[in-house]
Amino acid sequence: MKKKKLFLDLDDTFLDTDRFIRYMLKRNGVSEELVNINDDIYVLSNHPECRDIIKFVTSNYSIIPKKVGAKESLKILETEYDVIFVTASCREAEYKSKEALLRGMGVPYIITGSDKTSVDMTGVIQVDDHLIHLNQSNAETKIFFYNKHEMIPNISTGTLEKGYKVAKDWFQLTDILMSGGEDIELRKFICQRVQKCCEACRV
Repeated sequence: MKKKKLFLDLDDTFLDTDRFIRYMLKRNGVSEELVNINDDIYVLSNHPECRDIIKFVTSNYSIIPKKVGAKESLKILETEYDVIFVTASCREAEYKSKEALLRGMGVPYIITGSDKTSVDMTGVIQVDDHLIHLNQSNAETKIFFYNKHEMIPNISTGTLEKGYKVAKDWFQLTDILMSGGEDIELRKFICQRVQKCCEACRV
């Protein structure tokens, strides 16, 4: 049976990019006040104190840690879905770094320009941490991967006004995508294993 396509975002969904950039800025002497001045860390890309550090990180994607449980969950999701990473890139060095990482992972990928509107997502499931990418796509099913910098009034309900499902971490995402249907007991067992992995990594 043909697998359904799952279009998965890279930054702040699979990789912990925002948190790592903020960590590197503070580690290199940038004041906490400046680091936390804006919800969008990339706004600081033109700030003289931050420019070179952000460029360094986004030119070396292999040093960015993965989200808790992401690697383990991806293996599980690949048993049910045709997973394709879809990510945007604004600079050549960032493009090459993302491409090297994804090739090294051995996964299919699409790297676009500053947005993802050029990608046809007809009939696929899209997972992204930015609402603008979800709003602009034609994906059949859209899942918002929780991003604390996006202001969402009804995030606690698990759904958004537009009907998007919400995953606050990789355990919830795996649970959403693998629950129900055939082999429900097996899927429940798998999801419980992912949850335990997530909890162990947080210790």
